[in-house]
Amino acid sequence: MGEGAQLQWDGMHWSCTGAVQLSGAVAAVHLDFQSIMLVRLHEQGRAAGWFWLERSHCPARWLDLRRALHAAVPRAGAAEALQLP
Repeated sequence: MGEGAQLQWDGMHWSCTGAVQLSGAVAAVHLDFQSIMLVRLHEQGRAAGWFWLERSHCPARWLDLRRALHAAVPRAGAAEALQLP
């Protein structure tokens, strides 16, 4: 992502400040090796970007980032589970 880049999750979308500017992006984890992850960020109307995220850049927040990336994935059937008869 580049030195000084900030990745943020608002509960719906990802945004990034720094060398790469994104707002309203969707993230997908493609590889997760515990201390390094390959993540694809896609913002509608723009080409997707691929980013290696490394624990060494911010070890104190690494587990929070991993949880947010994995929790943000839409689950099949989630919409149906929220609908009441």
